[in-house]
Amino acid sequence: MNDEVTLKVITYSLIGDLSKHIEWIPKRMAHIPYSIFKHLNLSPGDCIEIKGRKDSTIAEASTEVSTFSVAGSAEIKIDMFTAEALGVRDGDTVSIRKVECVEARRVILVVEESELLNVGLESALLNPIDLAKHLKDLLILHPLMEGDIVPYLYFGKPIKLKVILTEPSQPVIVTKSTEVIVKIVSALTLQKCMDDYGSAKDVLETIVACALLTLGFTVKVDHKVDSKAGTKVEVDVLGMKVSKDIRFIIYVSCKNWDREVDVSVIREEIGRVEQLAVTPGIRIIVAPKFTKTAKDEAVTSGFIVIEIGEKATKENFSKVYQEILAKLYRIFSV
Repeated sequence: MNDEVTLKVITYSLIGDLSKHIEWIPKRMAHIPYSIFKHLNLSPGDCIEIKGRKDSTIAEASTEVSTFSVAGSAEIKIDMFTAEALGVRDGDTVSIRKVECVEARRVILVVEESELLNVGLESALLNPIDLAKHLKDLLILHPLMEGDIVPYLYFGKPIKLKVILTEPSQPVIVTKSTEVIVKIVSALTLQKCMDDYGSAKDVLETIVACALLTLGFTVKVDHKVDSKAGTKVEVDVLGMKVSKDIRFIIYVSCKNWDREVDVSVIREEIGRVEQLAVTPGIRIIVAPKFTKTAKDEAVTSGFIVIEIGEKATKENFSKVYQEILAKLYRIFSV
């Protein structure tokens, strides 16, 4: 049988292991009772998805009778970093199910520069290309999924990297042939971006502008463009790339609202785009939440919907930036 099972969490610390490693990325393991192992039709090394209060993650399944305090109890033993990523602690419950992990073609991780500096990472590894090569060796045979937080332990001090993209977009295993890319988010770079685009009407527009800049686009916010009728239409964020005689334009509408975006807003956006004298190559609408009807109509009409789950503020700027950057990488990774 292959279905979903609920288990009680027991966490364990890796502190005792840290002194053995100068640099280390602990493989995410989940130790579960043999009865559950059999129930889910698992074999050693298989991948399972663990769903917690805050998020989900992928781990390699293992069964070790000695790890359970109560014989035969329905418990799962996970390390402290996995528990933190899931938003759970001892006694909480999580659900698990068997999933297939395939070989990763590409993995993109993002890390804040301040995390690297705080642990005294040697300057040579502050280059994202060199850091990616370095981390790849530590990630071989690790299971990953988009959204995972990967703890990189440097002389016992943890650095948190976030997986923002995997190819294919499903649970994967890192192999020697996987392309690993690391993007270092600099607070100074983000601050400069905030300074340059801080005059935008809303912080979400600034965040989208920063993400497009990271991808190499020329960006304008609250920019007026020509309409077919000869009037001007204001666009929240306009991204552009020029290659020889080809001009590629991205239209982004930002709705940083407390309420859900409904279908009437989508129809208004469709009308605005149809007015433009130059049709954008990609149309994106970004908001904390959409109704299902709004999302369906947007997608049917050729819009890419980016749902960020919370209203963007200066306080969560970096977090929302990373989420939008991850979505944009997915769009432009073809």
